[in-house]
Amino acid sequence: MKTFEFLTKDNKWQAIVDKGYADKKKSGVPCRVLHENGSWKVIANVEAIPEGMDTRFKAEAPVTA
Repeated sequence: MKTFEFLTKDNKWQAIVDKGYADKKKSGVPCRVLHENGSWKVIANVEAIPEGMDTRFKAEAPVTA
């Protein structure tokens, strides 16, 4: 399962509700997709990410024996 989030003015990620992705993207705020395993990637308005802030994260796969 995926969740879509946008970056607030306080540089905190918040869930996008009720199919609001298009509106957030159009307004120019960074948007990301967050996967169930914890991995995420900014998919819209990457240029608006504050300098030094990551644009992606890959979660480590659980170790199974």
